[in-house]
Amino acid sequence: MRRTLAILTAVLTLLTGMLSAGPAFADDTPITSMEELLARAQQGSRSPDNASSVEEAAATYCDDVNLRSRVTGKWVSVRLNDNNRLYATGEKRGSWERFRFCYDARGERDSLWSYAASRYVSNRMNNGNLIQAYSPSYNSWEQFDVFPHDNGYWCIYSIENTGFVSTRDNEGDVLRANRYFCNSWEEYQIYYAS
Repeated sequence: MRRTLAILTAVLTLLTGMLSAGPAFADDTPITSMEELLARAQQGSRSPDNASSVEEAAATYCDDVNLRSRVTGKWVSVRLNDNNRLYATGEKRGSWERFRFCYDARGERDSLWSYAASRYVSNRMNNGNLIQAYSPSYNSWEQFDVFPHDNGYWCIYSIENTGFVSTRDNEGDVLRANRYFCNSWEEYQIYYAS
């Protein structure tokens, strides 16, 4: 009986320690720094099909993430039935809200890959700078600079048109890269994908 009690006590102590560790075991805590985002990143291709060159894959570090709009409090989601446009309207995290974020250690640009659309997220400059999971390849319209703001939120900057990605509330919370500053409408939280 004493041995059983000792084992149960040890197991409870271990579980209590794991639960109190917090973010190391939870995907419900937003990521607030580039160091934290890259802590779990895996070296590899920008897209899951491993189509990148050996040189690119050697310098690319990727995480599966979810994005949440600051102003709507909702998850960024790909609408496959609306030309793969991104909206900040997702009620919960699922396959339509899952992205592969990749960082290039050579100083080149970041990218987002939509698992739902099997496409790169692109700034559609010829379509009002809509953000769509549109492109099968990674080129200039698919280049972003994703960086933390000083308040725990992140800014997503389109390299091609030099504009910040913004949640457009007057357009049903669609995302467009058409803002010159990163304020609350242009801020997002990043979470490790659940």
